[in-house]
Amino acid sequence: MNTLLKLKHSVNPSQIKPEINLAITVALSIWCRQSEPVLTITSIADSKHGPASLHYVGYAVDIRIRELHNNPKLLSDALRDSLVDDYDVILESNHIHLEYQPKWNP
Repeated sequence: MNTLLKLKHSVNPSQIKPEINLAITVALSIWCRQSEPVLTITSIADSKHGPASLHYVGYAVDIRIRELHNNPKLLSDALRDSLVDDYDVILESNHIHLEYQPKWNP
């Protein structure tokens, strides 16, 4: 089964960074393995976020969970386990927030 990647109509992908593209590719692979037909990105640099949000610089995306067939926690945990520690995967009430934020170790 192939998983379709959809963007909410208001999403503009022009600011997305390569690190987030990679994470979306990983997410698509997980969605496909779990027989999820659609992965919908609901926000990149659009919408309203906190003033220091990584969305505004292309280092964060939100993934819709309302159309999932599987438990959203299962998918967010699998995504978290598949990415290095520089990624934060947060299961919110209506989406999975995914961001790239390198952890510096001096």
